[in-house]
Amino acid sequence: MLRIQKPMSDGLRLGELLIGAGILTRDAVEAALTLAFASRLPLGRVLVSTGQLQDQQVDRYVAVQRRARSGGLGVLDARRVIQEMTWGAEHNEVGQPEKQPEGPASLLIDLLGQAGVLTKNEIPYVMRSSIEADITCGRLLLLRRRISPAFHRYCIELLVQYREGKLSFAKAADECRRLYQGGAYVDQQEHCGANESARKLGQLMVRAGFINETELFDALEVSLSLNRKLGEVLVDAGIVVQEVVDLCVQMLKRILSGEVRTAEAAVYLKSRYVISQRQGHFAS
Repeated sequence: MLRIQKPMSDGLRLGELLIGAGILTRDAVEAALTLAFASRLPLGRVLVSTGQLQDQQVDRYVAVQRRARSGGLGVLDARRVIQEMTWGAEHNEVGQPEKQPEGPASLLIDLLGQAGVLTKNEIPYVMRSSIEADITCGRLLLLRRRISPAFHRYCIELLVQYREGKLSFAKAADECRRLYQGGAYVDQQEHCGANESARKLGQLMVRAGFINETELFDALEVSLSLNRKLGEVLVDAGIVVQEVVDLCVQMLKRILSGEVRTAEAAVYLKSRYVISQRQGHFAS
């Protein structure tokens, strides 16, 4: 499960979201921030203790703020989701018809929507539910058995090809639709570009024991949606440290060049991990 570590500026960011969504006034937020800094308590706890918000509200707002902080949700969409949580989907800050959440977090959902796997009514619900649960949309659909693990992985492979420019989004959606309707799987791994290398990097990290397959596919979903490196996503999520990523990248280059075999590389990486556990840091 991808979770982003909390920086000290979180209170300020949460406060700005609540102000922008019209939940609290700026004066109320600034007063609460003063108390939060003085008491060294999170802003949300202060808002609950002063009776301005309820515990459940704070938990949901913080979940939205985490997604916005990780880049998985735009600020405007984060405000809109907060408004929907508070007043319902009919409320909109500019008085216009409610708009589906947009931005990088919806890439997989866009694919499933265009392929007809998800209906227009399901999409906003899935987006909001994933934010509240603090998990990726793909993971939510898997947990609810809305899609199968094999289908989810195939969709990720399609998005890899799309990000590489080897497959149009429309073609990816057509292939997704064909498979969902009972078609056979087709190998989408003909090329090895940057995103394909990312998948290979992730598989190496799984074999070495740094991450599990659930974390790999969650991270791939996020990295493809945000168009960021897989290693960056894993580090930002607090799953691995940068030294692990750097060493795995070095080993992957040696594998691709034919210098070492994948099994040998995995054994070496595992040995480095054991040493790091004993020394309290990752050994290079």
